[in-house]
Amino acid sequence: MKAIAERMTPEERLWAAIRLERSERVPVLPTLIAEPAGALAGCTQAQLAADNLLAVRSFFEVFDRYGGWDNPYPCAAAPLQLQAVGAQPLKMRIPGKHLGINDSFQVHEEEVLKPEDYDRIYEMGFEGFYYEDYLWRITETAAADLPGMIEKLTAGFSVFVEGCEERGVRPFFVGNALHPFFSLCLMRSLVPFTQDLYYHPEPVE
Repeated sequence: MKAIAERMTPEERLWAAIRLERSERVPVLPTLIAEPAGALAGCTQAQLAADNLLAVRSFFEVFDRYGGWDNPYPCAAAPLQLQAVGAQPLKMRIPGKHLGINDSFQVHEEEVLKPEDYDRIYEMGFEGFYYEDYLWRITETAAADLPGMIEKLTAGFSVFVEGCEERGVRPFFVGNALHPFFSLCLMRSLVPFTQDLYYHPEPVE
């Protein structure tokens, strides 16, 4: 059996666990996202929803207060930014706008994607369909504001990575994508998408 190092780096500790190897202690990786991080740092949910850099500052305030941990879970996005990049392809209710200032944002699942849209996705490609059509069915964001919103999201992740580097840790990940079935399920809603898979699988495939 491989000997356990007296002291491992956070990265070594995490990957030892992923490979089912022994480490000198269990790695700690809480899924601390913007909403609870901001609440612990004394921010309102409305403030966080309007400023993803505030979410990053709140995260590191909590991180430093409690002594840090291994491979922080990324915390650099505001709700509408997640909608803008397709990570949350649903209608949203935003604190301070549709909800109270200390209510967490909500996603509203409804049958936005229609059966005929499968052919349009096939013809246009998913990204083309999302940005030329679908996004504007679910968002109140103006098209002119979209580039700036994505730029702020990118800047937030850059600041998050820099904060991790300053503390000698690496983010658990800095990018991700939804599985196509998950995206379609959110856009179509669970019951209609399940029915599509059973009764009309060819367009979905």
